[in-house]
Amino acid sequence: MLKSLGLCIGSSSVGYVLLEKGRGCINVLEQDAIPHEGNPRHIIEQIMNSDKLSSFDKFTVTGRKFRNMLEASSISEPEAIEQSYRYLSKQNPDLRDANVIISAGGETFLVYELDRNGKIVNVHTGNKCASGTGEFFLQQLK
Repeated sequence: MLKSLGLCIGSSSVGYVLLEKGRGCINVLEQDAIPHEGNPRHIIEQIMNSDKLSSFDKFTVTGRKFRNMLEASSISEPEAIEQSYRYLSKQNPDLRDANVIISAGGETFLVYELDRNGKIVNVHTGNKCASGTGEFFLQQLK
């Protein structure tokens, strides 16, 4: 069984997923999103020191702002969207009819429009601020 850990370091939280692949199927073993309150390094250390997540074979990081703070393989969110879509649509043919993927984060709301091959052909976005999340307010209080 091959275990893979993925981290998404966002503007207000760190999300992670631990997957296990074996015999043609993928199982989600653990997943969560933890608010980092302006200190993503602390949350990443917490995740990496967790007994459940201490052992994995592959590891990757995505996220617009903080992903380069780790010395690990890193891909941009659009690359992650395209690769995930291609892989998952092979596993589940029903996904091939999906033509959008939504990324709803603390900082932005993005809709990635895909062609039939899973390539991003357009991106729709709104206001690029953290309005409504309260993250700015929390950081200023600290």
